[in-house]
Amino acid sequence: MRRHRSHRSPRRPARLGAVRAGALAGAAAAALVGASLAFATFNSAATGGQMTVSSKRIFSGTRSTFPGDLRDASSGSAANKSDLLDYDDAAPAVTGAWAAANSATRFYQIDFNSPRPAGLPASSVNFNIKYASEGGGGSGNACIYKIEVRRASDDSLLGTLDHSAGPLCSTGATYRVVNEDISSLVTTTDLADDLRIKIFGYETGAKGWNIEYATVTGTSYASWTLFEKTYTDQSTGAATVTPWSIATAEGTGAAGTIYTAASTWPSTVPTSAKYLQVTFDHPDLPAGAVVQSVTLKNIWRDATAPGLGGTLCNYFEVYNGASLVETHGGTTQATAQSCNNSNVTWQTDTVTLSLVDTVAEANSMTIKFYYWVAPLCGGGGNPNCVRSVTDQVQATFTYYLN
Repeated sequence: MRRHRSHRSPRRPARLGAVRAGALAGAAAAALVGASLAFATFNSAATGGQMTVSSKRIFSGTRSTFPGDLRDASSGSAANKSDLLDYDDAAPAVTGAWAAANSATRFYQIDFNSPRPAGLPASSVNFNIKYASEGGGGSGNACIYKIEVRRASDDSLLGTLDHSAGPLCSTGATYRVVNEDISSLVTTTDLADDLRIKIFGYETGAKGWNIEYATVTGTSYASWTLFEKTYTDQSTGAATVTPWSIATAEGTGAAGTIYTAASTWPSTVPTSAKYLQVTFDHPDLPAGAVVQSVTLKNIWRDATAPGLGGTLCNYFEVYNGASLVETHGGTTQATAQSCNNSNVTWQTDTVTLSLVDTVAEANSMTIKFYYWVAPLCGGGGNPNCVRSVTDQVQATFTYYLN
């Protein structure tokens, strides 16, 4: 499995505390004040004996995220269909044409995912972007003159990084990497989970930009990375909003909100060479966390109805790197994980991954979905071979850290 270079920062040291019974009242009062940061447990071996108070650094809770890495091998050959803003993989997002000088109405805005446990301090928080002019005749330099850090929920401004006196410019089509420290503005995971970055820029030749990646990294008992959920390209002055196609469940089937497999799926039985693969490479569970449960949700339907009694079926495999962890469903219509014969009705599969029970497995979880048309497809008088449409893939992790 291909792994991506991660833009991360060092892990924060862990803390544990224990006090004797004489300090219990003070500890309990402190726990009430900081209840969002720790969950206290009490233990006493005997009446009048020693009592200890242990504090969880991250209390048990569910945290959901979506994969940024998507590979489409429906044709039999895997193609990289990953989120364009997540990875340094020579597959950039291309903006519209900017003005040749700074303009308050031209910007590129990114809303990020929210997988972090709530109520934790955040440190070493950086906004990371790699960008350049898209090049071509008459092109110039791609320049950033201001970055605003905002809350995605209400667009309230947390702070501004003003570079108008010295814009951050690429040298033509040669990429520039900028790592902006926003630690003073994003001080908690509550803010990190509600984050919007607004980039104001221009291109000195009034051309577009290439953006190789745009992520946010930080530390809260573990290094973490936030990925784009939706971006708004207003480089031209007119806004175009683009969600990551498999991040959320819109249920509309509108272009840009779904992912349609590149090729039709095989007849009768699945083949190991044809699949959709997603990788959850940034759940970022901290070392030592206790994984209580992991569930996978896949919302999908047929691109067109097979007709004539045909139905599109699937099963899936869960991997940790190259190692198979578990399989859900079989290779016949009777044993499939699920089947759907409709191009209108969405099939929602929510499956517990009982064997994903370690931090290593959770932090490097790859899913391969194998689809096929049953009982057969293609040829006169048979159901049509069809493609699949995916609305959302989501993993939910329940864990705590003592």
